Amino acid sequence: NPVTRLQAFTEILQNPTDDNVATALELYENLPADPSRFSELRLLAFSWGQTDPQAALEWVESLDGFEQRLGSNSVLDAWAREDADSAIAWAKENFEGEDNPYFVGIIHGLAESNLFKATDLMTSLPYGRVRGRAASIVMGKAWEMGEGVALHLADNLPEGSVQNFAFGEIAERIAKEDLPRAVEWVDNMEESEIKVAASEDVAKRWARENPVSASEWVSAMPESESRSESMEEVVRVWAKQDPVATAEWLNQFPSGEFMDEPITAFVREVARKDPENALTWA
Repeated sequence: NPVTRLQAFTEILQNPTDDNVATALELYENLPADPSRFSELRLLAFSWGQTDPQAALEWVESLDGFEQRLGSNSVLDAWAREDADSAIAWAKENFEGEDNPYFVGIIHGLAESNLFKATDLMTSLPYGRVRGRAASIVMGKAWEMGEGVALHLADNLPEGSVQNFAFGEIAERIAKEDLPRAVEWVDNMEESEIKVAASEDVAKRWARENPVSASEWVSAMPESESRSESMEEVVRVWAKQDPVATAEWLNQFPSGEFMDEPITAFVREVARKDPENALTWA
């Protein structure tokens, strides 16, 4: 019974002594080697990371694939909450390359104990998938602390892709809670990369609920990169549901550089089911 199993692991690891960790480790290794034991692995790795993170990481290295990634993230999450500097030093010593995956777990833990130190670490990472995941973790934690905290953090990020991503995350979360307010917020922005990111996420959210209404909002935007990116998000959703109506909507707009991406998105969606029609559009 997975519920009983998880409850048993939780009880053992509430007090992560060496003996309790050893017991949990023995139990874990006797579980079926399939995804059903991922929750137990997360508990074991996190608890072990509180007492002896380097030993835990050495054991995690013996695992394969997703289990190894999940285990190392959980150990480093626990370690970073107590001693982030040591966890960071270990991560740097044990990975060669720019896109260091160990920083995902570290930033997750550090965000729980020191959000602004986690933010500084995130912004120091090179552009790539790890920084993207780290930015999502940081903004998620900031949002938990309040919209004002998230906005303050985003305002103080370095200009560029990280800041744009942060405002996009905020726009999506506001839209999830209060779509009209998110729309008004975006409409009041001056055209910028930040507005592009925010309008794109609001359009995506609105299109999932009602692509027709979302298309009316996008149509009212002045010709700009914000409209182009928002239109692209609407097209990706609407073309799956009603490609004819989507095509008719796109036909209302004169051709130009700001129409290239929306039309490309439409062709890609239509090509999945009707390649001949997609070729006509191309």
